Order: sequence, then C-alpha cells, then structure tokens
Amino acid sequence: MESVRIRKQIIPLLLLSLLIFFGSISSAYAATYYVAGDTGSDSYTSTQAQDTATPWLTIQKAADTMVAGDTVNVKGGLVYAANNNCESARAVICLTRSGEVNNDIQYQPWSGTGSPVIDGAGSTKGFSFTSNSSCISHISINGFVIKNSTYAIELGGAGNIVSNNIVYDQERGDSSFTLGIYSHTYYCAPDISIYNNTIYNKYLGVHIDGGDAIIKNNILYGNVDGIGVNSSNINNVTIDYNDAFNSVSANYSTALLPRGGHDLELDPQFENISTFDFHLKSTSPLVDAGTAIPIASSDNEGNTRPRGNAYDIGAYESSFSQSPPPNASAHLPSYVGTLTLLSTYTGESAGDQFSISGSMQIGDVDEDGYEDILIGGRYHSYGGVYIFKGKTNLNDMNAGSADIILRDTTTTTALGGYNLLGDINGDNHLDILAGNYRYRAGLPGDHTGNIFFFETGPSFSSRNTAQSSGMVVGPINVNARFGIYGSILGDINHDGFNDYIFGSAIDNKAYFFWGERDLSNKSVTQANVVITNDIGNYSITFAKGSGDINGDGQNDLVLICSYCNTYRRAIYIIYGKSDIMSKNLSQADAIITGVSNTSIGYGGTTIADFNRDGFADILTGCNTGACIFSGGSGFSTRTTASADERITLADPDFSYLSNATALWSTNINNDEYPDIVISNSAPKIFILLGAPQFSDRTIASSDLVFYGTQMYGQSLGDGFAAGDVNKDGYAELLVNGFTYNNDFQGRAYLLGVPHGTPQMHFTTTGYARGDGVLGTITDTVAIGGVDVSYDGGMWRACVLVSGKFSCPISSLAEGSHATRVRSYTSLGIYMPTAQYVSTTFVLDTIKPTIKITKLGLINDIPDRTNLSYYFTSQTPYIQGEATTGSVVHFKFEGQTYSATANGAGAFGITLASPKLPRNKVKLTYYAQDAAGNKSETRTLNLIIGTENFPATGASEQGTSPTTGDVALLPIVPATTKYSVESMGGIPLPGAEVTIDGQLFVADELGKVFVEKMSEQPVNITVKNGGETLAGKILGNKIVVGAISTTPTVQQGKVSRDNRNLIYKGGLVLILVGGTGAGLYFLKKRKYLNTS
Repeated sequence: MESVRIRKQIIPLLLLSLLIFFGSISSAYAATYYVAGDTGSDSYTSTQAQDTATPWLTIQKAADTMVAGDTVNVKGGLVYAANNNCESARAVICLTRSGEVNNDIQYQPWSGTGSPVIDGAGSTKGFSFTSNSSCISHISINGFVIKNSTYAIELGGAGNIVSNNIVYDQERGDSSFTLGIYSHTYYCAPDISIYNNTIYNKYLGVHIDGGDAIIKNNILYGNVDGIGVNSSNINNVTIDYNDAFNSVSANYSTALLPRGGHDLELDPQFENISTFDFHLKSTSPLVDAGTAIPIASSDNEGNTRPRGNAYDIGAYESSFSQSPPPNASAHLPSYVGTLTLLSTYTGESAGDQFSISGSMQIGDVDEDGYEDILIGGRYHSYGGVYIFKGKTNLNDMNAGSADIILRDTTTTTALGGYNLLGDINGDNHLDILAGNYRYRAGLPGDHTGNIFFFETGPSFSSRNTAQSSGMVVGPINVNARFGIYGSILGDINHDGFNDYIFGSAIDNKAYFFWGERDLSNKSVTQANVVITNDIGNYSITFAKGSGDINGDGQNDLVLICSYCNTYRRAIYIIYGKSDIMSKNLSQADAIITGVSNTSIGYGGTTIADFNRDGFADILTGCNTGACIFSGGSGFSTRTTASADERITLADPDFSYLSNATALWSTNINNDEYPDIVISNSAPKIFILLGAPQFSDRTIASSDLVFYGTQMYGQSLGDGFAAGDVNKDGYAELLVNGFTYNNDFQGRAYLLGVPHGTPQMHFTTTGYARGDGVLGTITDTVAIGGVDVSYDGGMWRACVLVSGKFSCPISSLAEGSHATRVRSYTSLGIYMPTAQYVSTTFVLDTIKPTIKITKLGLINDIPDRTNLSYYFTSQTPYIQGEATTGSVVHFKFEGQTYSATANGAGAFGITLASPKLPRNKVKLTYYAQDAAGNKSETRTLNLIIGTENFPATGASEQGTSPTTGDVALLPIVPATTKYSVESMGGIPLPGAEVTIDGQLFVADELGKVFVEKMSEQPVNITVKNGGETLAGKILGNKIVVGAISTTPTVQQGKVSRDNRNLIYKGGLVLILVGGTGAGLYFLKKRKYLNTS
C-alpha cells in the first residue's frame, strides 16, 4: 500500500514537470540567427545561420523562420533593399510571425558591425506586416537606420517595442503621406512602446491610430506633424520626455489627450542635419533630458545609457553631460514641473456637487500643527461641511468618513455651498463662515439664504447648525440666495477685528460687517456698510484675497459686476477707511472696464502684491488672457488696454482653449512672491511662479502643471485652496472637480509640488573674509540655487558650484551679522522656512599689520618690508608690533616660529628651536588674524656672525622711495666683545648668556659678541652646566656669581660645569678632580679626553 501511495504522489509531479517543460520549451531553445547582406546566403539552413561564418543574406529569410524568443543579428554598415520575397516588394521586411509574452522576436544589429540601413527607395515600407499578418505581436525592432520609406515601421498587435532607430527621408513629400512609426488598428487593438527614436523629414513622425501606447525619449524634427494620436480609438497613451521641433503643422497633435510634464519643443542641435548626422552637440538641450528606460539601456551604436547624469533624448547617447540649468524654464518652455496627486476627497453620493467653487478652505481648525481641509457638499441631503484633518500620511477619503462633519437640520437647504475660514471674533481661533443660500426665512420655497458661524479650536467636533455660534440671515422673502458669495477682508476699520462681506445671487447689494466678539444672530439689516449696484439690478461678487491697492494703510474693497458695462463686466474699487460709509457702485474710487468687446473678470479676480512693492495688485481675466493691474498711490480708473502685465491663456496643445476656468493666487513655492494658479477645461492646472519683475507671460511657459484626465471632468480647477496639510513644510494645492463621475458627485484633489530633501551646512564659522560666507548643500533633486539674508534684510543670490555655495558680503559693514541661507530647486521650489540654516559671523576683511621694532639688542628698526642685518646670535630674539590677537609667523626653510600679539599689540619671539645656522639666513614673516586675514609678507635677511664678526666694508644702503625696502647690503651694527667669566675670573666657554631676552652663546674662549647697547640692559642671566644665575657687565666682562668649579670631560670636550683653571701662556696643566682628568693645551684651545 505504501508503494501505491508513492506512485499516486509521483504521477501529478511528473505531469506538472511535463507542463513546465513544454510550456517553456520555446524560450529554452530560443535561437540567435545572423544576416549579412554581403557574404550571406539564404540557402543556408537554420542551423548554419546560427553561425557567424554562415549567415543568411536577407532579413526576410530570418523573419520567415524565427519563432517566439528568437533573435536575428543583422550585419551593420550595409544597405538592405526591397526584394520580391515580401509580397512583391510590399516592404523590405514583412513581419510574418509573432512572439509571445516575455518571448519577443528581436531584430537588432550584429554587435560590432554598426547600424544596418533599410532603404525603401521612396516607394517601399521598411518593417511592415503582410495582408495575412496584420496583428503581429511581441516584436522588438532596435537599432536600425530606415530611410526613404513610405512607412518606416508599421505594426499592429500587442507588446511591440520600437527603440533606438533612426528614421528619415532625404526629401520630404508633404503630400505623400509617409509615416515614421505607425501603430494601426486595422484588425486589432495595438499596444506599442516607442523609445529613443530619432525621426526626421516624414509627413507624420509617430502616429497612433488607437489602442495603448507609451511614447518616450523620441526626437521628432522637421516633420509635418510630430506626434499624432487618433483620440477616438485610444485607450491609454503616455507621451512624455519627447522633443518635437520645427514641425510644419503641429509638434504635438494629441487632441484632448494629456501629456506628461517633460515634453520639449526645442532645437535638438544635431551635429550636421545636411549629412543626416543625428548625434547631439555638447550644447544640445536634449543631453540628460530623457528618462530612464531599462529596455533601451543602450543606444543605436551600442553605447550604454546613461553616459552622463541621465538618458539623452533620441537614438544616440552622447558622451556629454550637463547639470540642470539655473533657470529650468529656459530649457523647458512647456511645463517644467508636474504637480503630484497626493490624495483625493470624494463626495458621499451622486449629485452632491461636493467641492463646488467657493466651498473649499484650508486651515488648522483643531490647532494640532497640521492644516486641515474643509470642503462643502451643498446638495447632499441638507448640505454639509466636511473637515479632513491634516496628517503626515495622506490617503484617499470619502466625505462620509470625514473627521468632522457639519450638517443642517432643516430640509431643502444647501449648507456648505460657500465657505470662509478666518478669525472674525478676535479670539485667535479660526471661525467657519458656512453659506447656505437655500435657507428659508419666510414663505415655503423661499431661498433667503444665510451664513452660519462655527467657532473652532482644539476640541472642535462634528455638530449641526443648531449648535452654531450664530448666523446672519439674508434679505427676507426676495429669494436673494444670500451667502452664495463672500470674502474676509482684514481689519478695514482698524478696530482689531477682521471684517467680512457677503452678497446674494439675486440681489443688487453687498453687505459688509465689522468683525466683533459676539457672533450671535443678526440680519443683513444690521450690516455696517451696504454697497448697492445702482448701475443695474445685478448681483455683486468679490475678489479673492484682500490688500491695500493705493498704499494708504487700509485694505480696499474690490467688487465685480458681471453684467455691467454692456455685459463686458467691470471691477469697482472702493478704498477702505475707518469711517467707510454705505455707497453706490457709481461712487467707486476707481473702475476697471473692458473695451472693444473685451470682457473683464472672466475666471475670477484675485488681489495680491505680485511685485512686492508694498501695493496690492489686481489679477483678473480679460478676454483671451489674464491682466495684472499694479497698485500704487495714484491708482485710478483703468481699462483692459492699460493693463501692466498680461498672461496669454492659449493652451499650447488645444489652440481653441484660450480662456481660464479660474484664476487664483497663492504662495506655492515658499518664497515671498505670490504665484498665479490658472485652470482650463482641458483639464489642466498651470502655475506661474512669482518674481520681482513679473513681465508678460504665457501658460506655455508655466513653471508647474497638472494634467487631469477625462475622468476629472472639465470642471477641474474652478476652485482652489492651499496649505501645508501633511506638515512637510511645503504648501499643497487643493483643486476641485465638482462634476466628478459625470454625475456631480464631486471630488477634490490634493496636489503636491515637486521638491527634494535639501541639507545645508556652513563651512564659514566665526569669521568671514572677502571670499564671502561659504557652505555646502546636497539635495535629492536638482538644485537651482542658494539665497542669503543678512540681519533680516532682503534675500540675495549666492554663487553655487558643484554643491558648494559662496554668498557675497561686499555691501556689509565690518562686524557681527546674523545670517540665514535657503535653497531652491531647479523648478523654483524653495525649502521650508523652518529648514533655513542660520549662523552668526563676524565680518573681518581688514588685514593685520606687523613690524619689527627690536632685533636682539638692536633698537630703532625701520618700518620696512625688507630688512637686512648682520647678527651675532643664532637664536634672534625679535620684538615688534602687530594687530592685537593676531598670530605672528616667521618662516625659514620649512620651519615656522610663531607668537601671538598681546592686548597692547606687542609680540616677542625667539627663533630658537631649531636655532639658525651661522650663514646667510632669509626669513619671511607675516601676521594672521582670527578671521584668517594675512598682513603683507615681509623679509628679514640676516648674516649670522662668527667669532671674527663684525666683517668690515659693509654699510647700510639707500632706500627705495616707493617701497622703503632696504637695499641688498646688510646693516652692520656696532658690537662689543665680552668675556663671560665666573666670580673667580674663570672663562665659561659654551655658557648661554641672555641679555634682555636675546640669547648669546659663549665661544670656546668664553667670548660673546654683543650688539652695542644704547642703554643699560635690564636683565642678564647666564646658564652654565644646568644652573642659571644672574650676571652683570663689568667693563668688558660679563661676570657670573657663585658657580662651582668641578670640571667634567666627556667625548673629547671638557664640560665646564666645574671650572677652576689658571691660564698661563704655553703651560699645560693637568687638573684632577670631578669625574676625570683633562689635558689642556691652552694656546691651541683643544681639549683632549684622558679619562
């Protein structure tokens, strides 16, 4: 029974093994064939063709033979033309067989032979399918040159890859419908990947007729159309990191399909287009501009990618490399950075109109340090306001799971249709002002409208309107729909509270309320100021934001009438003041109107100080663009014709889109300039970063962009909010899409800006000199630059080279300076304020001074840069003056002697270890302060004397009138010869005599030569035999008191520790005592060791 059980277990295992074997047999026995158009023969067998010595002649022979997993290596440097083997020259290569998933049939160059050239001779396709093989799949075509073909590469079917090919026509026929790479949908839905090809002079460069496609890293140059897509048949298409340039019709003809954020429209700068040399020049903007694609990890010539910092765009990988340019938009005029979708917030059910324009705000409601998201869903049941708390790890959420929900308690309401967030009661907590334009205050069906107040704080939680802090009720029984527009304006009347204004959809008035501590119920009849539209019975809306336009210190009112000025709209500015009174629109202080059929205010109006000149500016839509009207003390009535700056809103992909869905302003990149946010119905979001000089621009030169898809709906971005929801120091942009799901369920999208993780460090510590404040920086993304601010002043640019920065200090005064530095990426995104790096340094650019005042016993040393002296001692004691605290350095032959100048600016230094030679000595010396500043380097030339010193015939020379330097001959000081003796009159050879700090060593006769002293020395010591005693000058002797006299003789010399000798001319005395006996030949002055 045991054997039966074993057999029952073995049989399934055998079956499984057979299945695995036969299922993988095609890949296990994949063949590699060779084709050589000069030496090959199609008569060779398939086995022979796997040997480089017996290749086939035509690529077609391989195409008719290969099965899944096979590869053909085609000999390069040869031209392959059409032949009758492919349906009477339908194409040079007819693709008749498909590969399988993970087992492509591969066409590629024979390594080391160059690129094969496929020549269609103007009438034939390159690679194509036959009439019986239109759904050819899993084919890889890599590394060919295909010229003068009708269709260079024509494919249908799934899993096809086309990479590293060069496709061109020597002469383009604009009417002869020739294609570079074509993915067709004749009989099947194709799926193709197109990487790193270069296509020139075709009618259509790349054309996708349907299905799925990935198109990356390709160059399309000089074609009629660059990249074209038949949007009606498309499923999923990715188009990114390509460069299309100099097209006759359109570089990108991609209908409504979104593209990635990295496509270019720049001159690729080929080496020589006239000779079809498509290598990139070193200055090409396509160098390092591609994205990594593992399947295209080598180029048309077999070079490994990348060779620089990143993949190049096109078929050739250059050996050049370039770091990101300082202004990325100069290289990428279309969409230099792409916002990232971080999380979504979706309405509870269909029809909610969740996130409709005006319903979104961001602020720290619960005061936990994270900013929270507030979104209205006005048509869910009785309406609602949903609060999603900020957190580090964001995730998609449904409104029904919001952290806090505010509900209305009555029927037929629309709570949350318009919401504001700000502190209007002065308690330092945010207040929610939630509009409900359907609020009933009178008869059934009445839409009076109101706003509810909710006071927030750390304990704020879900509640209904019955628990609100109060409300303002709109005009009774006129269906005004009060609360549908509003704005918080700041403290207009200077009473310490922020003021707010609300209007109605069907009413010609705007109601202005002072902020106050009490938020109890009130009605519009209690408004502090009422603005009435006396120009027509039209509603009044409000600009987003607030500011002081005329510079009088008061925030101003900016009101929009959509139907005034013969329906061209008009903007009315009423200057704020503490005693502002109710008035009519016709009494506005300034008006901005459209002219010549040009409307104004389309897409919204926003107030911000865009140029940071202290005056608030007005951004508003003006027909096919946006206009900026700069504030100023003389601001007065204007028209669209006199706008200070303009933004052209024509979409670079869809020329018929020339208006903004919405305009808004916020600070998205962490600098001090407001940025402009623009949306259109593509749907796309464009961001133009603010700058000191905001000149005319187009959205084609946007700095950041977000591409929606059709699922977002054309309502994407008609409302915005911004704040740091995940507490990473960078603002996130909340974008609405209230028509989401095509049923108005609504969804909001939280978008993040592209940023890195900068790390900065100062290398300048303590002191800074003329080379500036120095430091290093690293980041995970390309660095755009570094700024510095001194003492809280304006930011200025530093110089950045290879991760090291140097910040200028030329305009700073000497002394201490508080310093902050910050970095920004190549996309213009600044590091968070909390990450700024700070230090305090002392600016010291003043060079220290130095001069020698005394050399040994020589006084009155001239203040010159070059001194020369005879000197008697090998250990000069040098005294001088230098800047207080500086370190004085004397240098000789690699040796440095140093001392520090004291508080009085004096220094003294003995050049003793090692001592100087008795020879010509050239010393250099200078002072260096704590900041590293160096004085001029000076020279001290010494001739160290011998026992015959001083020499004769040397005298001081004249001085240069310009430098004051001493001439070459040294100064010969007057000297005196002294005999160094004990109290008993015994000479002390080798004794060390120090006179006022200067050391002299007695010669073998006990003599020293001392520079003549101009005054009586203060201190004389004599060191002999380890003892140091005081000495004094008696005539021409230096006498030392009370030294013992026992001599010691060692190694041929007598130690004069104990000297008690009587010198007699010519006598030879033998003295016994101490440690040995010495024989002295006094006249010859030799000491013989007799021990």
